[in-house]
Amino acid sequence: MHELSLSEEIVRTAISASRTDKSRIAAVGVRVGALSAANVSSLEFCLRLVLDQHGMQHTEARVTPVPAQVECACGHCYQTEDMFGACPACGGYVREVTEGKDVTIEYVEVEDEEG
Repeated sequence: MHELSLSEEIVRTAISASRTDKSRIAAVGVRVGALSAANVSSLEFCLRLVLDQHGMQHTEARVTPVPAQVECACGHCYQTEDMFGACPACGGYVREVTEGKDVTIEYVEVEDEEG
């Protein structure tokens, strides 16, 4: 279950990026690409678990699925869930994935001094 190790790295990065006491991190936003090999539900569960283990029970975990976006050699851009299917415009198979293959931290929300 690599979602657990992903979650641990996400929390470590959020703490480091916030440059503040981890208790002041209000939310962590994560984008999960459809082709990233990470399961959204499992990542949500593991992220909550790791946040709780770090004493960050109040920190909200926001996980957003990102569909796969591809650009065909013909220039047509489209979303797909089937990387084995042909381009809907030309029927070709030469394409580049332009979005939806990564797991990224979108933001780390930190509370101000007043809370």
